[in-house]
Parts: sequence; structure tokens; C-alpha cells
Amino acid sequence: WCAGKDCAGEYLEVNLPEDCFISGVSTQGCAPLTGTWQQTRELLRHVLKDHTLPSGDPLPSADRVYMRPPVRFLHDVVTALVRGFGILSGVLSEEDLDFSRLKTKESRLAFFEKLIRYANSVEGAGKFDLSAVDILKGENTFESGRL
Repeated sequence: WCAGKDCAGEYLEVNLPEDCFISGVSTQGCAPLTGTWQQTRELLRHVLKDHTLPSGDPLPSADRVYMRPPVRFLHDVVTALVRGFGILSGVLSEEDLDFSRLKTKESRLAFFEKLIRYANSVEGAGKFDLSAVDILKGENTFESGRL
């Protein structure tokens, strides 16, 4: 079921045939992820509750970081999600998650290529019109935000 419109008056009513114990309820938002930098910032504030990145830096507040995310920031976000939620297991190695080991352009390209390849394989996520080179050059930032 999906609400007809996004407002507080919409609800779902479930009539059970007899008294029973409900052990849990799960909901999912209806509004899709837009990839806008404003939405990315808000999502990161909720996900990274202590607002600290793996590098030890605080979550940036400057708009420019989200509008054209630096490579280190993108790597920090991916690393935080991997370590905090176990996503991308088997896709990225511990070496990939250690930014100090990504010193060469080739190693950074390889990291983002793995990430893009995985994201493009996720059912229902849509394809990303993005390359690792785009990320390193700071181009196609809308797609970087979606990623």
C-alpha cells in the first residue's frame, strides 16, 4: 500500500480476525531518494548519529562539500556505511577502506569502479551514469550524490 498523497492524514488500517500479539511493525518511506545534495546531507546526519567520519573529521556543514564532494569525503561516507551497517561485504576489502592505502590515481579509480559496479548491480536502484574518472575530477556531482 502507498499513500495517495504525502500528508499526515493518510494511514493504513489493518483489521485482524481475532486478538493477537503484534511483535513488530516495519514501515518504509514513499518519497524516493533524489540524489540532491540537500537530501544527502540530511540522510548522513541521521545515519552518522555522532556526526563523525572515519577520518575523525566532523560531518561537514558547508554546502560546497555536498554540492561537489571531495574524494576523501566520499571515501569516508562509504567507509562509515560499510563499518556501521556491514553493507558491501565482499565488495570492498579492508585495504580499500584504508584511505592511506589509496595513494595512487589507479588505486582510487579501482575503489570507485568497484563501488559503481556494485551499485549498478543492485536490483531496482537504477543505473548510474557515472564513472570513477568523473568522481576523481569532481564532475557529474549529481550522480555522485545518488551513489
